[in-house]
Amino acid sequence: MIASPLLSLIVPAYNAADFIDGSVNTILDTLTALEQPFEVLVVCDGSTDGTADCVRGILDPRVRILSYRQNRGKGYAICLGVANANGR
Repeated sequence: MIASPLLSLIVPAYNAADFIDGSVNTILDTLTALEQPFEVLVVCDGSTDGTADCVRGILDPRVRILSYRQNRGKGYAICLGVANANGR
């Protein structure tokens, strides 16, 4: 069982398939070094290039994806991420 996260990091993503897996893995390495429970929420903001599939390929239970079809902008993505975050 994963401990309740202390930190929630929200990553808004739009058409980021070329680099999102590397970015999320760098984030995971950095946050793991803190030795505190965390989660990473990637909000796929209407991407059309397979960004969501790339994130789903990251097999780490601390990574969650939120996705919707229509691009609504970074502000909407961040608000949605905050609304779904579990961190304290």
